[in-house]
Amino acid sequence: MAVFSLLSPAKLTSGIIWGAGPTFIFPTATNSALGQGKYQAGPAAVGLYMGKDWIFGTLAQHWGVRFQMIPVLPALFKDTLF
Repeated sequence: MAVFSLLSPAKLTSGIIWGAGPTFIFPTATNSALGQGKYQAGPAAVGLYMGKDWIFGTLAQHWGVRFQMIPVLPALFKDTLF
């Protein structure tokens, strides 16, 4: 599941709308072949031109930070007596 949230200026100037914000991916696949099994985060940006007859734009996202939840603590303390 991918989620992104964009912030944009409130006033429209010259038909151009832009926005920027974070994007996140959550590992929700029920089968390992359907997903990576990792959490991901990165920046997102959008730019639109709103003319009289056409709307033209682009959405760019980059999921540069990837991390996986791994149960590390039990492995680190397996030989330690508490």
